[in-house]
Amino acid sequence: MSSRGVWVLLMVAVAAAAIGRWTAPAAQAPKPERARALATGESAATVPAAKAVAHTAPVATDTRENGAVAALPPGLVEAPAADAPALGFDAAAFLAELPQRLDALADRARGGDAQALTEMAEWLDYCGSTGYASNVARYGRPRGDQADAAIAAYFRQTTQLCEQWLGRHAWLSQLREEVAANGLLARQALQARRTDDPAVRAPRTIGEILRLRAAEAGDPVAQGLTNDRGVTAGCGGVPTGQPQPNQQAHWQCVHAAARERLADIFARRDGRVLEAVPRILMALGPRTLTGSEYLRSSNFQSSDLNARWILVGCKFGLDCGPTGRALRWACASEGACGYAHYRDYAADRVLPPAAMRELDRQLPRLVSLILAGDVDSVLGPPPKY
Repeated sequence: MSSRGVWVLLMVAVAAAAIGRWTAPAAQAPKPERARALATGESAATVPAAKAVAHTAPVATDTRENGAVAALPPGLVEAPAADAPALGFDAAAFLAELPQRLDALADRARGGDAQALTEMAEWLDYCGSTGYASNVARYGRPRGDQADAAIAAYFRQTTQLCEQWLGRHAWLSQLREEVAANGLLARQALQARRTDDPAVRAPRTIGEILRLRAAEAGDPVAQGLTNDRGVTAGCGGVPTGQPQPNQQAHWQCVHAAARERLADIFARRDGRVLEAVPRILMALGPRTLTGSEYLRSSNFQSSDLNARWILVGCKFGLDCGPTGRALRWACASEGACGYAHYRDYAADRVLPPAAMRELDRQLPRLVSLILAGDVDSVLGPPPKY
């Protein structure tokens, strides 16, 4: 064969190899669990059970006189691949007992239980987030683990159970009608440029109504999250454009109110309330969060501040596992699912390593200050101008 023929054959072979490389399917990057198994020499079957999800479709029944819970729609029925993301808890068992749990919460809230009113408002917020995540998974661009079929099915089923829950309680349906009426009156007032009309400030969600009721009933979290206008008014209003002495007097007054509120919170030693400290102080005024290292944040989103106080709550009995509020929200809002404890999520998704080490250093000291009731060391001095 001539040298020219050899060159032709070589060129054909190179072209065929290139075409095969371009058209071959790209290898999929391994999921975190699979990657860890490959790195450590484990088989996929040795991935911890905390990442497994039961996939049997549950059927929830209700013997209440005012109706029965419909059977859950099919979903979560196929066993996941070994490298599939997981919720970190048994979704089937969680959904099966959820209707009874929500009904009991609604009964307590209707009876005026302050904590139940706040918890119910938080569940309604979560129901809204699962509905949004479900729609995004179907029609949009889901974030993180939200694209997983089993997790999307969990969000869809949770949203359906929430709708059924609202339908089983007539007083909640009445609140829904009240919210709709409030929205109509507010729009009419704004169209007429009546910005001082009370209708403009009327509650726009059922959760807002429940939090206002909880605040009236004495729940410290709700009292903080309703932006306690009484404190602001009692301290002379927000000092916009006022002389420096007036501003100093106002923030000293707010600081005194924050100190009193923190003293009450520390005395309770309730993880649910301690977790909400940043939100409670922010409602009083942002300058209450500048006095000490325990209340300052290093970024605009306050991610380290919120993580610090959630982990404090964990030390005082807050549910920081996969079915706790913080991790359920992380999964629904960010697609960060499958963590066994909030600290795992914070170290992996929220804070850089150096910030996490600093938080670990602060936490024992902060817990000791709370146990000692040392409000001044936590809150710091009032702001100065």
